[in-house]
Amino acid sequence: MINNIIEDYCSYENNKLLKEKGCLILKEGESPTFIRKDNKTIVAVSRDWWDRELHKNYINEDYVQKITLTLAIKWIFENYGIWISVNFANKNQWYFDCSKFGTSGKEKNLYWSNYDFNSSQEAYQAAISYTLLNLIK
Repeated sequence: MINNIIEDYCSYENNKLLKEKGCLILKEGESPTFIRKDNKTIVAVSRDWWDRELHKNYINEDYVQKITLTLAIKWIFENYGIWISVNFANKNQWYFDCSKFGTSGKEKNLYWSNYDFNSSQEAYQAAISYTLLNLIK
């Protein structure tokens, strides 16, 4: 049994796109984690420092928040009604699709990728990037 499973995070590029779209996820009582732009190192930010300083100039700072794939997908859905799904044809052929949901449920399929991805993580990264660059204006 495999038990050493870890959470998957968005790439630096996707975290930057999320920031540009206004995404900032702060959980009560938790210290946010950011990635520094200059060398893409991960920086754990204390909640106190965030509250005192960083939040004031976050948009202009050389940091992007380190966001999990799951939270990015949920943020996109909650704010734009676009659901990202990833599935596979076989072990090394993954794809994604993006659908728009409204008050009456699924309204339409916005995009369906080719079977171009070797893993679910690769497909999720591509789906988030595609959605932020092409489907959210």
